Amino acid sequence: MKKDITWIEVSRTILMLSVVLIECSNYYFFENIQHMSLLQSATRLALYVGVPGFFILSGFVLGININKQLNRSEFILKKLKTLIIPFFIWNIIYIICTHFWFNYDIFTPLSMSYLITGYYSMYFLLALIQLFIVYAVMYKFIKNNPTAWLVISLIISVVFYIIMDGAVWTKIDLKQSTEWISLRLIFPWLFFFSLGIYLGIKQQILQTIQKYSWILLALAIVSLYVYAWEASVTFDFAQSMPRSYFYVGGFFYQTFAALLIVIIAQKIAHYNGVFSNYLTATGKDTFAIYLAVQLPLGFIGMTALANYKMTHVVSFIVFNFIVTFFGLQIIIRLIRKYNLRFIQKYLFGGH
Repeated sequence: MKKDITWIEVSRTILMLSVVLIECSNYYFFENIQHMSLLQSATRLALYVGVPGFFILSGFVLGININKQLNRSEFILKKLKTLIIPFFIWNIIYIICTHFWFNYDIFTPLSMSYLITGYYSMYFLLALIQLFIVYAVMYKFIKNNPTAWLVISLIISVVFYIIMDGAVWTKIDLKQSTEWISLRLIFPWLFFFSLGIYLGIKQQILQTIQKYSWILLALAIVSLYVYAWEASVTFDFAQSMPRSYFYVGGFFYQTFAALLIVIIAQKIAHYNGVFSNYLTATGKDTFAIYLAVQLPLGFIGMTALANYKMTHVVSFIVFNFIVTFFGLQIIIRLIRKYNLRFIQKYLFGGH
C-alpha cells in the first residue's frame, strides 16, 4: 500500500504543475489565441490533463479499498465534511476578491451562482462531491461489476463529449459559458473517475500498460494533434474563446496522457533521490494549492500584468508560476508546521 501511495503523490504533483501552468498562461492565451499556431495551441492544450488525472487518482484510491466495508452515510458525510466547507469558504473568498480586483458587485446573480456552483476552478470540488455520492449509491454494483460500470461510464462520458463537440461543429452553441456550466456536471468526468476505480481494483492492468507505454505515448501525441486542430478550427466558427475541454480528440488525449503520467510517476517513485522525495512530499500539498491558486494569480495579474509587455510573455509566465506554486507551497507548509488546525480544517479540508 505504501508503494501505491508514493506514486499517487508523485502523480498529484505532476498534475498540479500542469494546472498551475494553465492558470499562469491564461491571460496570454485568451489575448493571443487568434494568432497562435497549431503547435502553440497543442502545447497549451497538453496541460489539460490535470483535472481528468485528478479524477482518475480519486477513483483509484477508492478502488484499492473497495473490499473494505462501506457505510454509505458515513462515507458521504466524511467526504462532504472534507470538501463542502472549503468549497463554500473559498467561493466566498474569491467573490470578495473579485469585487476588489474587478470592481464587481458582490450581491449579484453571477456571484450567487459562483457561491452555489463554484468560482471558476472550484467546479472540481462540486463535481467530485457528486462523483463520491454516485460511488456510494452504486457501491455494490461497482464492486461486483467493475467492468460493466466502466463501460457504462465510458458510454455516458463519450456521448456527452460527442454532443458538446457536435454542438460546436454544427454551430448550435458556441458560447464558452456552456463549458463552464458543463464542468460542474458529472457526465464528462464519470469515465475518468470510474477508470481510476477500475484500475484500483485490477492493479495488474497498470503493469500491463507499462509494457506498452510507447504505444500510449504515440496515441497521446496523435490525439493531442486532433485536439489542437479541433480547437483551432472551431475558433473560426465562434470568433471567441473556444472551449478547453469537451472535444472528442481531447477526451482521448486526456485519457492517454493521464495514464502516461501515472506510469511515469510509478517509475519516478521507484527512486529514492531528492527529486523523487520532493515530488512525493509535494503531493500532500496539491489539494490546498488547487484551492488557493487563484489568490496569487489574481493579485499578480492586477498589480503587474496591466503594465507588463507581452513580448516578455515567457518570463512573465515563469515568474507567475514560481510565485504561485512555490509561494503557496511555502505558506501551506508553514500552516502545517505550526499546526494551525483551524485553517487546515476549514480552508483546506484537513489537508
